[in-house]
Amino acid sequence: KLENVMLGSMDPPEAIIIDVGLAELFPPHKADSHRSSAPTGSIPTMAPEVLMQNSSYKCDVWSLGCCLFGLFCRIPLWFPGKDGTPEVYPYPFAPPKSDARPDLEDYLRRQKVGPDLANTRCSGQAPSARDLISKMLSFSEQARPSMQRVLAHQWPKL
Repeated sequence: KLENVMLGSMDPPEAIIIDVGLAELFPPHKADSHRSSAPTGSIPTMAPEVLMQNSSYKCDVWSLGCCLFGLFCRIPLWFPGKDGTPEVYPYPFAPPKSDARPDLEDYLRRQKVGPDLANTRCSGQAPSARDLISKMLSFSEQARPSMQRVLAHQWPKL
């Protein structure tokens, strides 16, 4: 999630990901076949297959896609925080109302429909960013690009 990305230096710009306490390492030589049943992470950036407890390394591509959406989000949602004060929610899918199965199934249905990319700043100025976010948020894990393909996409090179 965006709260876990810190700026390490300004010149050259360097992003550092923090708070990876529940991270799972996928063995490089088994990355294509290794599966995880551990539902860890934050709901706002959690890939559908993580919610279904059968994920691969591509769940991280989804999470990064959620963060990119948040960076380009035009009008974020607002929800009450733990203390009742409003908190900004820039992620592509409104969170489930609860952890109850019907609410999680509804959340999965919304993920399957896909994000509202019209609510991003990348429609006119950065159509290649919109293309990349759309691909990274593919509900189908097989259709989602690998991180190598994400890095090879034209948008990060612009």
